[in-house]
This record gives sequence, C-alpha cells and structure tokens, in this order.
Amino acid sequence: MILYITKVKVIRTKTGKQMAFLDGNDEVGEMSVTVFPQLFVKIQSWLHKDLVVVIRGKVEKNQRLQVVADVVSPAENLARKVTNVKKQPHWYLRIDPDHNKNQVFHKLTELAAEHRGPISIVVHESISEKTWILGHQFNLASGEPVKDKLITIFGQNNVVYK
Repeated sequence: MILYITKVKVIRTKTGKQMAFLDGNDEVGEMSVTVFPQLFVKIQSWLHKDLVVVIRGKVEKNQRLQVVADVVSPAENLARKVTNVKKQPHWYLRIDPDHNKNQVFHKLTELAAEHRGPISIVVHESISEKTWILGHQFNLASGEPVKDKLITIFGQNNVVYK
C-alpha cells in the first residue's frame, strides 16, 4: 500500500529499543502503521512526516485500520523501478472480449516454454480494464516468429512489441 505519513511517533520498548507508530492517509482513508524495532533500525535515518512510502505488512482492524509493517520504502524508489521497467522493450498483449482468458494463458504458457527469452509481457484485459506484467517465467524472445504466434493466440490488433 502507498501511504502519506502525517505523524511519526517514536517510542522506546521495555528493552530500550526504538520503534515507531506512523499515522497517515492513503486513497481509502486514515490508518496507523506499527514499525517494530528490527525494521525501525533500518529506516529511521530517512523516515519522517510528509513522506510518501510503500508499505507491505499485515493488516489488522481495531477501531480503525492498522498495519504491522514488514517492509517500508520511499515511494520514490518504486517510481524509479517503474521508470526502469518502461525503458525496456515489452510484448504488449490485449485480451479482447472475443478471446477466452483461460485459453489464452494456456497457449501463452506453451509459447513461453517454446520461445523463452528476455522480453517481459504486459497484458491488458479489455473487459475488466486491468493491466499487469507477467512473471519472468512468461518472458519471450523477440522477433517475427514469436509475433506471428502471439497474433494467432491474441488476434491481429492485440499484439505490439515496443
């Protein structure tokens, strides 16, 4: 989840180690995040109010939403990763209403085994309007033979290499 930090409260545990309670907002509303000492030691140098962070952890609901953080990183780092992904070429594939998603993925799995390569795949499903990058096990080679097979699976106007 992405969180805008509005408050950082640092405390000491009974054993004298520092930990933090973060308050912040995301697109849903307000929430609290607990950062235990082991993680806090790693992030305390850059953690502050008015920072946008990406948090991964366990969600709990008491009186309001609360997360126990496993990982906290600046959102700026995520933006850099996304920018680097965009610079590399991809196969962009669209699943239109004329194609069955399960059948398409079955055929794509077979194609990936046959034409393994370094090019990642971005899939857009037009019905749900969802887009995602497939795992490395689906990476394909580039070239016309692969493009022709992808067109056979997805349809003429649903395959782009860019």
